[in-house]
Amino acid sequence: MLAACASPGPDPASPGNGLVAFHDDGLVFDYPASWRPFRYEVVSSVSNLIVYLATVDVPDPCTRTVNSVACGQSYHLVPDSIVVAITGVGFPGFNILDGPPPGARALVVDGLPAYVEELPPADRAAGADSSTRWTIARPESVDNYFLVQADIRGPDVADQLRQVDALVASLRFDPPLVPLEISDAAAERAATKALATMASTDPSWECFPARPGIRHMRITAFASGPVLAEPQVATCSTRIEPTRLQLWRLTLTERLPQADPQAGTDQQIVLWVSPDGTPGQMTSGSAEP
Repeated sequence: MLAACASPGPDPASPGNGLVAFHDDGLVFDYPASWRPFRYEVVSSVSNLIVYLATVDVPDPCTRTVNSVACGQSYHLVPDSIVVAITGVGFPGFNILDGPPPGARALVVDGLPAYVEELPPADRAAGADSSTRWTIARPESVDNYFLVQADIRGPDVADQLRQVDALVASLRFDPPLVPLEISDAAAERAATKALATMASTDPSWECFPARPGIRHMRITAFASGPVLAEPQVATCSTRIEPTRLQLWRLTLTERLPQADPQAGTDQQIVLWVSPDGTPGQMTSGSAEP
């Protein structure tokens, strides 16, 4: 992994019940006071390390040369020890709503979908007997998420794993997650605002109705897409669905009566919208049959 590395920084602590409070990068959680934080700047094209929490030393994982920076695993577990790595990830095409991988167990963490899976230790040389990873959705995003990975050496694996379970159970987001109001009126308000926002810079978005249904409109271009060779009367439809990400999913479809040499015959856009109607991530492609 290519990365940039720096020295570890201090971690704020708050005493109470043998726990320490962590608060950074949009996360708040509690962890055992016997665990020590290690912070390094480790950034790749798709991830950034937030913190290591460990009962052993975790040296800087990066080795730098004149031309590159490479990071890997830098610690060695001793009997009854643990290293927990917490990372932020952004991976295009990832969508936790697609469901957990085989063998994983679905969870809900502070109102968002998550899952946990048992993995073979990535590096046996580090001494791990057990490796467990939690994948947790990130607020207001589809393809960004958090990873919590615990590498544990026994013999008492179960007790240390319970401590990580408690960490994940205590996790909450900052700012707090805003849940969707599940009603037709709320869906229409969000869609109206989102489509108006998009149309303010691209009038071709005006073809889509703000409530579920169909609109026929003469267009000169697909929304955020190619200009048509000639204007046509398109059939534009809107579908609005609440999701477990606490985001509205707007599925917007445009169909032409005749194939256009530049745009083809149809387009489908998926626009993710926050509870207050702010448009977010968007994907587009051919319409579903």
